[in-house]
Amino acid sequence: MMDGGRRRLSAPDATYWFVHDTLHWSVVLQLTWTVEGSVPDAALEEMAARLSAGRLHRRLCRPRVPGARPYWVRAEEPLTAVIDRVPVADDEIDAWSGAELDGVPLDPEEGRCWRLRAVTTRDGRSVLSLTALHLVTDGRSMVAAASDALAAVALGRDIPVRGSADLIAADRIPADTSAAGGRTAGAVADLVDAVRQVGAAASGVARVAVGVGRDRLTEGRAGGGRAQTSKTVEAAPTSTEPGRASLSDRAPTAVGARATATVAADAWEAVAVRHGGTTNSLFVAVVSGTLRSAGHADLGVPIRVGLPVDVRADGDDGGNATAGVTVTLTDQPVAGTDLGPIRRACKHAFTELGAGRRTSTVHLQPLMWLLPNRWLLPMVTAGSGMPDVVASNLGASEGLSSVAGRRASRVAFRGIAQGVDPDLPYRFGDGVQAWFLRSGDSITIAAQAFDEKTFPDDSTLRAALRGELLKWEVPHEIR
Repeated sequence: MMDGGRRRLSAPDATYWFVHDTLHWSVVLQLTWTVEGSVPDAALEEMAARLSAGRLHRRLCRPRVPGARPYWVRAEEPLTAVIDRVPVADDEIDAWSGAELDGVPLDPEEGRCWRLRAVTTRDGRSVLSLTALHLVTDGRSMVAAASDALAAVALGRDIPVRGSADLIAADRIPADTSAAGGRTAGAVADLVDAVRQVGAAASGVARVAVGVGRDRLTEGRAGGGRAQTSKTVEAAPTSTEPGRASLSDRAPTAVGARATATVAADAWEAVAVRHGGTTNSLFVAVVSGTLRSAGHADLGVPIRVGLPVDVRADGDDGGNATAGVTVTLTDQPVAGTDLGPIRRACKHAFTELGAGRRTSTVHLQPLMWLLPNRWLLPMVTAGSGMPDVVASNLGASEGLSSVAGRRASRVAFRGIAQGVDPDLPYRFGDGVQAWFLRSGDSITIAAQAFDEKTFPDDSTLRAALRGELLKWEVPHEIR
């Protein structure tokens, strides 16, 4: 939302601001490319220059008035590509990209919201990593930013870059009277926004009071593969399903396992059609089946599958524009059987969201800008709001399939939270999260497991994902 030239954080950004400000986490997203051939340094620097002119290149400013939302300004200094000079072996690619995801030093308040890094392999290929804070972008917006930059590099000339021109320049606060006027105008804008948030919070509380009865009725009808809408919360609560250990007990080190599968797009689509489903319902089935088959929850025990949904309007270049729905699966998935029940459950959930029918608690989000963090923490982490599975389908992007005229044989997307303290009870996720991305004629599924008792290491997750793909007869490569 623009406010006097300031683009304020919006409701979908609130979770990522909360964990940054309260838990000191950085939720980081990553795109990786494995490119056939060496990408010249000049192309990498040009890509970084294009990213510096785009939607990711921002700096976050705290408001002067309590209750107002933080806002973005343009980051002052362009960022350059980080190019590693020591080649890596082919079997070290995932370790290299994983280390970058785990350790990249991003900071929204310093204007470091993204980083482009590259390395060559010993056989002459290039590996690229683009990381960005989830606070500044959601998955689809990040894919669009990367596609814009790559298109500009490929054309060798300027093209319109979305998401930066409408941001005001960063305040430098020079020592003159005009600066004092600027500070006054900024404080007035903050005051106006704070008043708006008070009004929005009051309205939200009233709507919750009206909607509680309706939500209870809806939840009572949900289950057995049908859908209910809910907010996907990523600051994990410590309580969980009856009989299951707390999340902090199941993830004592707060370190997740990783696996990435690559599938030919036509093979994936053929399997989905053969079983009466879609590319998305097969994705949901494979990821939730990976969790079930590993022993997290037997068939017949309900599992909740969170499905992020893009709700970005045309022309909206804000940070996050994602809503969440939750599908509850009880007797699914069963590999190799009809995908119809999952497909219908997902469709029902998306239809409910499109009609504006969401759990009433979403209307309480304005309170996150008004209440002290010490009050919000027990509220946000209470209950058992974490889905067992989060399946993020980023769709198809042809704009990612080549870098500087060189074909990318694999493009993958994933995300994690840096800074999770294992000595505290809070965790970023439960079960398995996975990201689906099609680029060119291939699909990648990048999975991240957070339940260390079920998935103690990468090899266990790889074996479970491989086993599920084999049961669906999906040809694949996995690493």
